[in-house]
Amino acid sequence: MDAGASTCFLSDIVATHGGRGEEVMTADYFRANLPEAWREEFLANYREAQERIARAAAVDPGVRWPGPE
Repeated sequence: MDAGASTCFLSDIVATHGGRGEEVMTADYFRANLPEAWREEFLANYREAQERIARAAAVDPGVRWPGPE
């Protein structure tokens, strides 16, 4: 599901089993197995999300924590 700068993968688990020892379905798995028709849009959204995260995480080096009061 496209959520702007994010992509959400939704599922409805109906059963589980030990599997055949194959790769676990992680975010990396989904990215590697993304349908080619979705890849360009996904990568654009992914880059935008990473840029937003970088901006949100930016710290002003002039701001210092004064320590406990």
